[in-house]
Amino acid sequence: MSKLVVFFSVCTVLINAPSFGQNWSSIRRPANSTMMPPLGQGLNYVSSAEPLGKGRFRIRMHNRSDAVTVPDVGKGTIFSGHYGIAYGLGNTLEVGLGIPFLMDSIDGLNRYGTGDPVISIKLSRPQKVPSGLYIGSKLLVGLPLGYTGEHALDQFNGTRSFSSGALDMGIQLLGDLHFKFMSIYVNGGYYKSGNPEVLSLVGYGIGTEFWRSNRWLSMNFEYQSKVAFAAESEAQALVKAGLRFTPLNGVEFELNRQIGLLDHPLPSSSSFGLRLHGMLAGGRRLVSRQNDYSPKDKGDGNFEHIDFTRIAFVDFDGFEEFNAGARLVEKVRGSLETFDNITMVDIKRYEDVPHKGYLPPQEALALARKLDVDIVVTGVVDRYEIKRFGGTRIPFLFARPETEIKMGMRFRVIEIDEAGIETHAQTHAVQGVRSEKLGMRFIPYESRNITKNATAMQMNNLQDEVLDDLVGSMLATMVEKSKWLSAELPQ
Repeated sequence: MSKLVVFFSVCTVLINAPSFGQNWSSIRRPANSTMMPPLGQGLNYVSSAEPLGKGRFRIRMHNRSDAVTVPDVGKGTIFSGHYGIAYGLGNTLEVGLGIPFLMDSIDGLNRYGTGDPVISIKLSRPQKVPSGLYIGSKLLVGLPLGYTGEHALDQFNGTRSFSSGALDMGIQLLGDLHFKFMSIYVNGGYYKSGNPEVLSLVGYGIGTEFWRSNRWLSMNFEYQSKVAFAAESEAQALVKAGLRFTPLNGVEFELNRQIGLLDHPLPSSSSFGLRLHGMLAGGRRLVSRQNDYSPKDKGDGNFEHIDFTRIAFVDFDGFEEFNAGARLVEKVRGSLETFDNITMVDIKRYEDVPHKGYLPPQEALALARKLDVDIVVTGVVDRYEIKRFGGTRIPFLFARPETEIKMGMRFRVIEIDEAGIETHAQTHAVQGVRSEKLGMRFIPYESRNITKNATAMQMNNLQDEVLDDLVGSMLATMVEKSKWLSAELPQ
């Protein structure tokens, strides 16, 4: 992590343009820590009401440096980095933790340390409408744990306050509106600190993002303003333009340029950031930043949209000793049957058709024509591994044995148009992994095959968990690659 901080700091300094003549007294006084960049969905400053979704996380690293002139000291640079993570506890509830890293480098003197960490709780209310409307609220709590140590710069009044010295609070109201090529974000909030030197203020912002669903690049613009409550009113505002580049799924780089307005102490500055988007369930894989509620462009389809999609699943082949294929298909069918626009065709009701196996495309096409279905899914479980090991142990004292099951499969999706002609065939491979600790064993007499006493019920439950993992990976792949399956599929 320290290497990442140094790397992003250098990048930020290199892209920053000089900006002298700031109001240093405004910069160095304590500030409300909850006025920080958002951790979950959102732009650089304007948060999004859109929820992450259950089991999804966002890791964000945001860095900005500014050239400054400090009275009685000289010229230098102040660096501000915000690092944090947000996690979806449910489809409407998410929590986050952000920790700032601050550094002042002026006339050869350096002062650095962490700022006040901030805990955030966001509650969203997704509105299932075609335009993509989201409404939410966010509570932010800043803890007075930032660096407060003394430094040589302090005698010149040459550094910022890294901590407000008291508990900070902030509450925000959030609203989003997503269209096909553009998204609009609106925020409003009130911020108050337990430190009387920190002025209470009201802040609001509006942002727009273009080509949000584009796989590689998007563009955004923001306006943010805040007004402090004081004898002499003070208002600060900024406008910002930014780009987001996604070289890999789940990995997003951002580059921003902002200009200060009104009483903003920094005329202009640049920032650089990195976001990682992932899902802890289903293999801990990185995912697109669009979540389950987000309107998602499936790309150019190979057949016309139909109101009702008829799907036939052929029981998967492989590892019949525990009926893996049939159990997989049953789980997938159960997930898809909840959609009103999907009709599951039970092929077991038909004679003279294959009920099981990994069918070649031509046989799957013939089956689709015979049953008059739009989609045929067939597959095979081609990997099944069981690992038994001692796990955590102290020889001749105790051990905590563990059993791990890995399962992999290949499946093929055949899409058929209304004329009964094959239009698209896709083959994918996914895997599932699950492990279980089997309690504590005292005075173990051997280290090998220490879990051989696992009960049949334990093995069956573990197999069932692996199958659930496979189903989740399979459905996620189908959501990403298929036009006929809705992105609102529950995780």
